[in-house]
Formats: sequence, structure tokens, C-alpha cells
Amino acid sequence: MSLFDCVTPGPPIEVLHMKNRYEEDTSKLKINLTVGGYKDDHGDPWVLPVVRETELAIVSDPRTNHEYLPALGTEAANQAAVQLLLGDCAATREGRAFAVQSLGGTGPIRVGAEFLQQQIGCRLARYSDPTWINHRDIFVKSGFADVKTYPYWSGLTMAPDFESLYQCLETSPPYTVFLLHAQAQNPTGVDPTKDQWRKICLIMKRCNLIPFFDCAYQGWASGDMEEDAWAVRHFEE
Repeated sequence: MSLFDCVTPGPPIEVLHMKNRYEEDTSKLKINLTVGGYKDDHGDPWVLPVVRETELAIVSDPRTNHEYLPALGTEAANQAAVQLLLGDCAATREGRAFAVQSLGGTGPIRVGAEFLQQQIGCRLARYSDPTWINHRDIFVKSGFADVKTYPYWSGLTMAPDFESLYQCLETSPPYTVFLLHAQAQNPTGVDPTKDQWRKICLIMKRCNLIPFFDCAYQGWASGDMEEDAWAVRHFEE
């Protein structure tokens, strides 16, 4: 008997499970609509030229090495990330905004969730319905005791249900963490208008709720980096 016989497989992650099913499908008439990434006409990954140029510049730079990074990551990259998202605002001018490098797309959510749970004492978290289930799992694994969905999309009207969202915000206890999509809500692709964002912000401030933005598509939603950062910058103000 092995020490690891008691280990049971975790449930499949929907988007990766569907990606695997796509790759295993022998049909020539198929399109992969799962993972949000660029593909060429043959379905192979396409790397943006600017990304490839930057990668080559980094590895060609004689100053590039493999020393351990500082605990929070590369300072120049962190500062650039903060500036990209928040721009010129009171938080950046006063030194109240900072960044931490982390792994992958969900790594930052895990770091933020653990910080809120361990340092602030948050116990309740809400994620949108619908979204990817790993959002729920991250908060559960980070020690949150109460992790549930908040209403976002109506299957009857095929549109966001903001009235139900507002009601959920109004009735949530203080310090409940709400995972919000800064732009290009995934998977619906439908975002609040600026007026709706203003109302969400107003309610959250009045009720002492904690906005936690997942900003995955800045620049991709509207094609404008500044426009796609509007919701986060409004909350900062």
C-alpha cells in the first residue's frame, strides 16, 4: 500500500477539460472556443509580435540573469503594472499603490485572497454567476468560510441582472469580498455601463464591502488600455 493511495483526483476544470476534448476530437470541422488566446488559421497558438520581440530583448540582454528576485518581484515590472492599471492618481502619487509578482492568471487571486483572509480577517467571498469554478475554489482553499455566487446574468432575459446584483450587495455583511471583472466579464463578455459601475461602487462603499478586481483583459475589451481601466480607476477615486 502506498502512502498516496488515499489521494483522490480533483474534479476537472471545465475550460481545460473542454480544451482536452477539443484536442482529442479527430474531426477536421472544429473550432476551439474555450481558452481565450490567439490562434492562427490552423488553430495553432499565435504569439503577438511585440511579445516575441520583448522576449528576445530580455534573453539577449547581458544583464539578464537567474538570480532570485526580491520577495515582491521585479520592482520595475511592478511599478509598470501599477501605472498601467491606475495611471496618474492619488494612490500612485502618494505611494499607496503597490504590486506583487505572482504566477499565472489565478496566482494573483490566490495571493490576494490569502492576504484578505489572513491579514484583514475576511471570511465571506462572492463570485459572479456565471464564471469559472476555479474562482470559487481559490477562495475556499484560501480559508474563506462562506463562498457563494452573486447574481450577474439572467438566463431568461439573456442579459445582466443588475437589480439582483444591487440587492445582493445591499444585503451582504460588511467586509464581504466581491470578485469583480474589471472588463470583458468572463464568460458573458457583457460589462456594466459606467453609470452601473458608479452605483456598484456607491453601494459597496456605503456597505463597507471589499471590491476585488480580476483584470485579465485590459486593452482587449475595447482596444483602449485607458478605457478598459475605467472601472478600477473609478473605485480608486
